[in-house]
Formats: sequence, structure tokens, C-alpha cells
Amino acid sequence: MFKLIGMRMQQIWATTLIITAVACSYHWACATNASVQQQFKFLFTDASDVRFDIRVPLEFRKGASPKEIWCTVAFCYQPNGDHYSLRLADGKLSFFKVSGGVEQPLGNDASIPSAAFRNYGCTLTIKRRRWWMATLVDNALCTVAADDEFASGKVAVRASPAVTVKVARFQPVEAISFSDDFMRAGEEMGSWEMVCGNWQNTVVGQPELTANPFALRGDATEYGITVTGYWFWSDYAFKVAIKPSDAGTCGVVFNWIDDEHYYLVRWTSKASHADDRDCIQLIKVTPDGRTILDGALGGHIPGQWYKLEVRTFQGLISVL
Repeated sequence: MFKLIGMRMQQIWATTLIITAVACSYHWACATNASVQQQFKFLFTDASDVRFDIRVPLEFRKGASPKEIWCTVAFCYQPNGDHYSLRLADGKLSFFKVSGGVEQPLGNDASIPSAAFRNYGCTLTIKRRRWWMATLVDNALCTVAADDEFASGKVAVRASPAVTVKVARFQPVEAISFSDDFMRAGEEMGSWEMVCGNWQNTVVGQPELTANPFALRGDATEYGITVTGYWFWSDYAFKVAIKPSDAGTCGVVFNWIDDEHYYLVRWTSKASHADDRDCIQLIKVTPDGRTILDGALGGHIPGQWYKLEVRTFQGLISVL
């Protein structure tokens, strides 16, 4: 079991965030299925925001070859036709910039995961910030480019007959700090969702002798997880005060999508007798299981308070 107290999240590089981190105010704009044609079909014509996410679900025709599957999403489209675009062609994703009728590539291209063809489709998420842009394919970072000439503009799409563009979404984002001192009744979870295990707010120590005597306590037979946030949170710093109550494991889950897609900082105890005792590990969880990405010696001591921090930016992760 373990307790969390006084968690706080703040933004890194003035971008959006993901689980238990800096929040983003938002609203959705929805577009109906785009017509499949050679010319661009404009999806959002009032996209005046300079920081936004575009989510475009694609469905591939069964039996279509990679040569037949192509799609272009244009964004920051200017009145004179200048724009940025993300192009899917020959199984690769690439950013381009069109200025004065001249097209030039931005950044490096990247192959989309083979699972997209096996599953007959994927979801593209374009993240646009003031000086950079990035693409996620089914929530996995794929390609990144940098340019700041066009700050806002319309959003459009065109695709081959082998590609159906489903309902697209445009979301402006702003940086908002998120913090929680757990000053609530025991069963009130606030914005937190219990995934597994038992969680409740509690009072620790002597309330009259501490600035914040409130904490969130977790108990579980195997492991417990509670999460907060939205799917579009990304690139953030997450800080938490944590107190392991026994020689079990504790840690932080981040970039949570579902119980088969997330990252985990797993911290074992010096007092444990398990084979993996006295260490901290960075773990990637997928449907195929757990993969240890990195690790270091040094376990926690039960009953001690610690500060744990995770930072993530465009696929880079640091644990402090």
C-alpha cells in the first residue's frame, strides 16, 4: 500500500499534457465524413487558434495495397493557398510546407506501424504548437517537424478512393496547471478514476502539525491504479509526494490510454525479498506485455516520504 500527498503538475515547453499533469481547456468541433476527391475538402474553416490538435480517423479498404492508400491533411491553410500538410503515401508519413506555390518537405518521413494495414485503418493525431508539429499514429509518436511561419488557418483533407476519412476533430489547447491536495471526504475521488485496487482520501500524521495532512491511500492485492486527465494531455512534468507503507512496490503511471497501453515508473523496496528488490524501473505496457526500458539501483524505505517526478516531451522521458 502507499499514499500520495500534494501532487502538482506543470507544463514543459509550453505544450499540452497527458495523465495527471497540466490540463488543457478545450472544446470539440466535429466534421462529417469528408468526400473522397482530388481537391481538398475543408473540414474546419474557423480554426484561428495557434495551438491545437487535429484527430483524423482513417479507414482503409480491405485488399487495398499501400500504393492505393494515400491521404493528405492540410492545416494552417492561408487565403493565398499557403499551408502545412501531413501526407500519408506508400506507407510513410511526411510533413510538407507549401509557400508561394512551392512545396518543400519538413523533418523526416516515418513508416506507419504495420498494424494500421492489418487493422484496415488508424487514427492520425496532428499536434501543432507555435514552432513545431508532430504526428501520432494510434497514440504513438511517429514524426516531428519544426516551422513557425503559419500560425493558424483552415483545416482540409483529401484522400484516395481506398481511404475513408471518418469524423475528424479539431481541438484548441491552452496550458492550465493541475494540482490536488486530496482535501476531500474519504470516498470522494474528485476527477480521479479508480482502475483497480481500493483508493480513498485519508489524514496522515498529526493534522495540527503539518501544512497538508491529507493524502490519497491505495490498497491492492496485486496492484492498484487510479488515473485522471484526458487523452490529449501530453508533454508535461508530474510531481508527487509518495509514502510506501510497506515493502511492496509503488510508482507512477503516465501516458495512460487504457489498461494495455501506458508507461509505468515502478519502484521496489530495499526491504523486499523479491528478486527485483531495491530498484526503480521505467516500463512500457502494451498488449504484448511489459518491457523494461531503463532502470537503476536504489529502492525505497517503507514509512519514508519521497518526491517523485516524471517529465515527458515528444517521446523523451526522464524520471527524477
